[in-house]
Amino acid sequence: MFEFTIHLEEDDYIQFNLYHYFNSPSNKKTILLTNLLMPLISILFIASLIMNKSDLLLIIINVILLSFASLFWFLIRKKIVLYTITRRIQGMKKDGKLPFNSTSTIKFEEELIYETNPRSESKILYSSIEKVIETNTAIYLYISSVQSLLLPKNVFLDEIQKANFLAFINEKRNASN
Repeated sequence: MFEFTIHLEEDDYIQFNLYHYFNSPSNKKTILLTNLLMPLISILFIASLIMNKSDLLLIIINVILLSFASLFWFLIRKKIVLYTITRRIQGMKKDGKLPFNSTSTIKFEEELIYETNPRSESKILYSSIEKVIETNTAIYLYISSVQSLLLPKNVFLDEIQKANFLAFINEKRNASN
């Protein structure tokens, strides 16, 4: 079967959190709302200026300023999310309670997945894997809506081993469901 010794860095965990934030169904609604909020407020403000028969120059200046503000918000929101996630993880690190194990061994046996780290050991059924996500840097095996096994791509010897692993995982998931 497969066995990997995983060495996670803060950046690996940050990348997982970014992926999860921008791709989870519940967050997609929040992202849509925040993307629409600034333009909506701008439109309402401009509409109120028009309804109050404000000076045309004032309306034009506000349209330009609020358009720039909306564009600026759209461009920096990802950086704000990255900053927030990074600060939260740094705060946890300062408290000595990182939300991930920096080193673990994950064995993919015929019937179960075994994860061993300095703090715990766990057994995971293949049927617990809700989805398998491959990004540029890692493979995420979601075992709940917010929990995942993170496999950085550097654990694979080559593309063939990675392809064999993904085929194995998908076969096990399909067989158990």
